[in-house]
Amino acid sequence: MKYDLSIEIKKPLNRVIDLFSDPKRIVEWQTGFIKYEHLSGEFGAVGSINRLHFKQNGRIIVLDELVEVVDLPENFTAIYTTKGIWNKNVNSFVALDEKTTLWHSYNEFKFLGAYKFLRLFVGKTIKKQSGQTLKNFKQFAESLD
Repeated sequence: MKYDLSIEIKKPLNRVIDLFSDPKRIVEWQTGFIKYEHLSGEFGAVGSINRLHFKQNGRIIVLDELVEVVDLPENFTAIYTTKGIWNKNVNSFVALDEKTTLWHSYNEFKFLGAYKFLRLFVGKTIKKQSGQTLKNFKQFAESLD
């Protein structure tokens, strides 16, 4: 399953990148976010591995994040894995003008083994949730001075 999403954020490019890149602020825009653990590598650098914990529908979900590309604002790519699910997320940011930034997010999901059947049931939900994450970030960023 592959899809693209984009959103305009009424903030300058540099401010959007600062907010997007700050792991301490994730809790302010990622729904259900609990904590971020750095596991290995230089934090935020290519090859670093992190573990993200979320609470969703009363369950704890743990994702491992492998940072694949760090070339902001053009590209931040990470691979997220959890039991039976692989997700590649490619993000790019473009200044539309001095006060507006376009965030483009490309997502690719693979459902592995016994989880392949999930694709039929959760595909629309995952895309909707991804779109909500972009909207949450936009609202968060635009609410700040």
